[in-house]
This record gives sequence, structure tokens and C-alpha cells, in this order.
Amino acid sequence: MRLVIGLCALFTASPVAASDCFQFVERPQEYKVIPAAFSLEAREVGIRYVAHSTYLIETDEGLQILTDWSGHFSHLIDELPDVITMNHAHETHWTAFPDPGIKHALKGWGTGGKPAEHYLELGASLIRNVPTDIRSYGGEPFGNSIFIFEHGGLCIGHLGHLHHEPTEEQYAAI
Repeated sequence: MRLVIGLCALFTASPVAASDCFQFVERPQEYKVIPAAFSLEAREVGIRYVAHSTYLIETDEGLQILTDWSGHFSHLIDELPDVITMNHAHETHWTAFPDPGIKHALKGWGTGGKPAEHYLELGASLIRNVPTDIRSYGGEPFGNSIFIFEHGGLCIGHLGHLHHEPTEEQYAAI
């Protein structure tokens, strides 16, 4: 929340340029629509919404990652991903039986009172997690993870099933 407020303050402190999106809607004849590329250039990352809280993150190296994967939406993807991340708040965020063809199934919840710990380097990508509680009132310590995906100078975070503002320590770890 502080980050959003800080960014809003940063952007409102300087002159605001007109949005190209609004201009496109108002005067479409002046703009050319360029279709999205089907292949990624070096150091690029593609992000596609699949369903619910599942996103497909694809790198220029061909690495495919699905967030909060449950298997319910298999019909919406073309091929098995290399990596899935999961959080077990609801059945739409995880599966007990990931397809054996998926090389890395990362559970966002800890066991035995200890947090999940992930630090997975695949090519030029790094996937790591920041453990969180599943609820703000201590409902399940270490029951969720914020997964961080680093590639090509980008740091992409997926909050999973977070129901509270991260702590100072979690902000620092992100």
C-alpha cells in the first residue's frame, strides 16, 4: 500500500501527459494498431492472464511458469509449463497432484511450522519466495508465499492469496 501511495505521489508531483489510450479511443483514425509479437526478444518477458489467479510468465529463453496453478484450467494452456507455483488457500490455487511432466512444482506453504523456501535458478531466471501468513490474524503462519520472478532486469511479484499488508521484513525481502 505504501508503494502505491508513494508512486501516486511521485506521479502527481509532476505534470501529467495525456494518455495515448484515451487519444486512441477518441481519434482511432490517427493511430495504427500493431499486433503483439509472437516471439520475445532478448531479455523480454511475456505475461498472459490464464484464469482466476493463474498467469503464464514466459521468458525469451522459452521458460514457462504458471502462478497459483490448480490444474482446473489446463484446457486454457497450450503445453505443460516448466514451473508451477501454488498457494493452498483454496482449491483454485493449488493441486495435490501436479502433472508429472511439470519439472518444478513449488508449494508456497511451509510444513512443520517452518516456511517454504524456494530459490530456483533456471537459465537467466530466478524464482524465489517470500513466506507470508495466509490471513492477517494469524490464521495459518507460513501458509502463503509471494513468489518473485526475476529475469532480464525485471522483478515480477505474484502475491498468491495474500490477505494482509506485508510486514517490514517481507517488504525488504521482496
